[in-house]
Amino acid sequence: MKTRVDGNKITFDDIIYTVEPAGAEYYSVHNEFGQALGYLRIRGRAITVDDYRLDGAPPLMQIGKVWLAANESIGKRPALPSKGVCHVVVHEGVTDEQLDAARTYRAWLKHQPGLKVTYLARDPSTGKAMSVSIWQSRAQLDAALAATDADGTPLPAASTEIFPFTEDPPER
Repeated sequence: MKTRVDGNKITFDDIIYTVEPAGAEYYSVHNEFGQALGYLRIRGRAITVDDYRLDGAPPLMQIGKVWLAANESIGKRPALPSKGVCHVVVHEGVTDEQLDAARTYRAWLKHQPGLKVTYLARDPSTGKAMSVSIWQSRAQLDAALAATDADGTPLPAASTEIFPFTEDPPER
């Protein structure tokens, strides 16, 4: 079997398999046709697999070992592409009037480039709320936050955190 590794792409007998981030220590593996082979979990030098056993594909453990060995030989694993960022904002004491303005803002936000999804949850008895939005890139999030033409008003933030978004729900 002829193998070759180029960053996140592993070639076995002229078929290319791609390793992509799927969460902390987890990586999804797909063939060049977009079919999922399963998931790798890499902790240090240990590899565990959730192999879907796709017909005609090499065992996922073999792909994981080849990929890890090639990338450890250069001293580090390759930089994997980001799947975007998650923007989490906690709001305290949100009034009904603020919530109405925030709904208008969220409607505007949903039309901004790079927004994948946005959620708003609020406990009416305490006024505590949380906004969560997933963006394709940090630059697109920053552009939306800096926009001066926004409709409505975002809720005042008690705290804000931005996390690299590393996992989409698995497709079934």
